[in-house]
Amino acid sequence: MLSDIISLRDGCRGMLDGVIDEATMSPLEPELDLSIKKSDSLGHAELVVEITPDHMRQSHRFGFEIDQSYLQTVVDECDKIIKLQSNAPAI
Repeated sequence: MLSDIISLRDGCRGMLDGVIDEATMSPLEPELDLSIKKSDSLGHAELVVEITPDHMRQSHRFGFEIDQSYLQTVVDECDKIIKLQSNAPAI
Protein backbone atom coordinates (compact mmCIF):
# COMPACT_ATOMS: atom_id res chain seq x y z
CA MET A 1 0.00 0.00 0.00
CA LEU A 2 1.10 3.54 -0.65
CA SER A 3 0.89 4.31 3.07
CA ASP A 4 3.58 1.67 3.70
CA ILE A 5 5.91 3.31 1.17
CA ILE A 6 5.28 6.72 2.74
CA SER A 7 6.03 5.33 6.20
CA LEU A 8 9.31 3.79 5.03
CA ARG A 9 10.32 7.00 3.26
CA ASP A 10 9.53 9.13 6.30
CA GLY A 11 11.43 6.76 8.57
CA CYS A 12 14.50 6.87 6.34
CA ARG A 13 14.30 10.67 6.22
CA GLY A 14 14.14 10.72 10.01
CA MET A 15 17.23 8.52 10.20
CA LEU A 16 19.08 10.79 7.75
CA ASP A 17 18.12 13.83 9.84
CA GLY A 18 19.27 12.07 13.02
CA VAL A 19 15.80 12.30 14.58
CA ILE A 20 15.11 8.55 14.84
CA ASP A 21 17.19 5.37 14.90
CA GLU A 22 14.86 3.04 13.00
CA ALA A 23 12.72 3.00 9.86
CA THR A 24 10.12 0.28 9.39
CA MET A 25 7.60 -0.99 6.91
CA SER A 26 4.96 -3.23 8.44
CA PRO A 27 2.16 -3.71 5.95
CA LEU A 28 -1.21 -5.21 6.85
CA GLU A 29 -0.05 -8.53 5.45
CA PRO A 30 1.53 -10.63 8.21
CA GLU A 31 3.88 -12.18 5.66
CA LEU A 32 6.24 -9.19 5.33
CA ASP A 33 8.13 -6.92 7.69
CA LEU A 34 11.12 -4.69 7.00
CA SER A 35 13.26 -2.64 9.36
CA ILE A 36 16.39 -0.53 9.07
CA LYS A 37 18.10 0.26 12.37
CA LYS A 38 21.19 2.28 13.18
CA SER A 39 23.79 -0.15 14.46
CA ASP A 40 26.58 2.24 15.48
CA SER A 41 27.76 5.84 15.37
CA LEU A 42 29.98 5.21 12.33
CA GLY A 43 27.13 5.26 9.82
CA HIS A 44 26.27 1.59 9.73
CA ALA A 45 22.73 0.25 9.80
CA GLU A 46 21.17 -3.19 9.81
CA LEU A 47 18.49 -4.05 7.26
CA VAL A 48 16.24 -6.93 8.33
CA VAL A 49 13.52 -8.50 6.20
CA GLU A 50 11.11 -11.06 7.58
CA ILE A 51 8.94 -12.81 5.01
CA THR A 52 7.03 -16.06 4.86
CA PRO A 53 4.32 -17.69 2.75
CA ASP A 54 2.73 -19.20 5.91
CA HIS A 55 3.04 -17.01 9.01
CA MET A 56 1.44 -19.67 11.22
CA ARG A 57 4.06 -22.37 10.53
CA GLN A 58 7.11 -20.75 8.95
CA SER A 59 9.51 -17.92 9.60
CA HIS A 60 12.11 -16.56 7.20
CA ARG A 61 14.43 -13.78 8.27
CA PHE A 62 17.49 -12.30 6.68
CA GLY A 63 19.53 -9.30 7.63
CA PHE A 64 22.68 -7.57 6.56
CA GLU A 65 24.66 -4.45 7.29
CA ILE A 66 24.30 -1.41 5.07
CA ASP A 67 25.85 2.03 5.08
CA GLN A 68 23.49 4.82 6.10
CA SER A 69 24.44 6.67 2.91
CA TYR A 70 22.05 4.28 1.09
CA LEU A 71 19.10 5.78 2.95
CA GLN A 72 18.89 8.74 0.57
CA THR A 73 18.47 6.32 -2.33
CA VAL A 74 15.60 4.63 -0.48
CA VAL A 75 13.97 8.03 0.11
CA ASP A 76 14.39 8.98 -3.56
CA GLU A 77 12.95 5.69 -4.83
CA CYS A 78 9.99 5.89 -2.44
CA ASP A 79 9.34 9.44 -3.69
CA LYS A 80 9.25 8.12 -7.27
CA ILE A 81 6.67 5.47 -6.33
CA ILE A 82 4.56 8.02 -4.44
CA LYS A 83 4.67 10.43 -7.37
CA LEU A 84 3.67 7.69 -9.83
CA GLN A 85 0.75 6.66 -7.64
CA SER A 86 -0.35 10.27 -7.19
CA ASN A 87 -0.47 10.71 -10.97
CA ALA A 88 -2.25 7.41 -11.62
CA PRO A 89 -5.83 7.66 -12.87
CA ALA A 90 -8.53 6.73 -10.35
CA ILE A 91 -10.20 3.38 -10.92
